[in-house]
Amino acid sequence: MVFCFIFLFRFFVKTNTNTFSEKESPLEILKRRYANGELSTAEFEERKKILGDN
Repeated sequence: MVFCFIFLFRFFVKTNTNTFSEKESPLEILKRRYANGELSTAEFEERKKILGDN
């Protein structure tokens, strides 16, 4: 019984975390990745242009 409760709790917590990230717009994700250093300035500008935000 306790195992089932723990499993369900972890499942719902994990699901809620995923829905939060789904609410981020593509531009917000791009900006976050750039801020984290995952993209160079050139990559950031190119992808931002593709998204239509000049």
